[in-house]
Amino acid sequence: MARGASMRNRAKAGLVAAVALMAAGVPGDVASQGTGAEAAMVAAGEWVRGRLPAGSVRLDPHRTGRSTDRAVAARVASALGAELGTLEQSRACADVADPSTCRLDVAVLLAIAEPAIRGDRAVVRAYAWYRQNDPRSPVGKGSWEVTLRRTASGWAVEGEQRLD
Repeated sequence: MARGASMRNRAKAGLVAAVALMAAGVPGDVASQGTGAEAAMVAAGEWVRGRLPAGSVRLDPHRTGRSTDRAVAARVASALGAELGTLEQSRACADVADPSTCRLDVAVLLAIAEPAIRGDRAVVRAYAWYRQNDPRSPVGKGSWEVTLRRTASGWAVEGEQRLD
């Protein structure tokens, strides 16, 4: 009897945590895994997104060197308020050898790699292409390695390293 009660209490605690995350605006399928890989990808994506121009966002599930499962990418994109797409769909260049001729049809294109999780730490690589006010290079790009720490309420950014 005690074992059954303990299992019910753990299930209730998980449900309470998922409801709290959903109330904070995190979709249910990410909220139910608040400390899992998808939630780490969302936390890193939010951190990177906060450093880039405002506007529309697209998530490229293939640009990280390893394709992210499309269902996972769709849930992460939803949590970030982004749509799925690719760099090829998003960027147009009249002359690929001349960066001044390139344009991006969204404010930001993100690519977020699946995290390396060890214990209560996760490392996530994130890449971004974004509009910038530079006529010589209207599309900027950046890449980061974001270190996250697992907390009671999800993942928190502990540090970052610019990779480019």
